[in-house]
Amino acid sequence: MKKREMTIFGRFKSIRDAMMLSFSVLVVVAVLIFLLIAMNFTKKTIYENSRTSTSQLISQVNYDIDSYIDYMENISWVAASGSDLSRYLFNQEQTPEEKEAAKARILTQFTTILESRSDIYNVAAVADNGEALINIAHPDFREELIKDAEKMGIWTKTSKISM
Repeated sequence: MKKREMTIFGRFKSIRDAMMLSFSVLVVVAVLIFLLIAMNFTKKTIYENSRTSTSQLISQVNYDIDSYIDYMENISWVAASGSDLSRYLFNQEQTPEEKEAAKARILTQFTTILESRSDIYNVAAVADNGEALINIAHPDFREELIKDAEKMGIWTKTSKISM
């Protein structure tokens, strides 16, 4: 009697079972290799996509901030370039009536700016000589800001003059 060599396929009674096992092992190995390649590719793609999206988001936020700052600079230029404001802050030879009329026109302009933008809470113009004109906040927020300023101790009777 011949002794049968013991191999991994030696346990099977038929060639068909051995072939099925071999084919199954090859399929499983092929699927695992494909899975590893796909996972590596997916990982790289997800990383690249998240990096691109983050860069685009940062660029958009930077653009929005720059646009907002430009817009605020334009508003301040419009407010500061008015002849009424220059005369009010720097012309010491005005009569009290002229100064009060200029102040009223400027405060009207400041109020228009405040009412047109919900993100602006206060408009002020201060000159190097100490002359100042302050429009104390949008009417919807004025009382709340005054209370907060009083709590912090920065609101005084003289602060209320230019309201």
